Amino acid sequence: MSTTAFSQLVDAHYTPLYRFALSLARNQADAGDLVQQTFYIWATKGHALREVSKAKSWLFTTLYREFLRVGRREGRVTSIEDLPPSEQDVAAEEIDRARSLDADTVMLALQSVDEVFRAPLTLFHQLPL
Repeated sequence: MSTTAFSQLVDAHYTPLYRFALSLARNQADAGDLVQQTFYIWATKGHALREVSKAKSWLFTTLYREFLRVGRREGRVTSIEDLPPSEQDVAAEEIDRARSLDADTVMLALQSVDEVFRAPLTLFHQLPL
C-alpha cells in the first residue's frame, strides 16, 4: 500500500476509530494507543485483506481485539459484570457492535467458500445464510 493510500485510510477512519476506542478504554491516552496500534497492525498486515472495501470492518475488529488483548494482559477487564451497572449497558452495547462486525466478516468470508463446504459449515455453526 502506498503512503498516499495509507494516509487516505487514516484520514477516513481515524475519528470513528478513536471514538470507538475511547468508548472502550475510557481515557484518551489508552484510546490513542489503541488507534495507533490498530493502524500499525494495518501497516504490517493490511496487505492481506483481499477487498479494500472491507478495510473499515477490519480496522474496527482489529481495534476491538487489541483492546481485549491489552485488557487481558493488564488484567483491567475481566468481565462485564465487574463494571459498575451504568457502564455494563455501554460495554454490552459496544461488544454487540464488535460482534456484529465479526459476524459481517465471517459472512463475507463464508460467501467465498465453495458451496459444497459452505452448507456443512453453516449447519455446524448455525450461521444465518
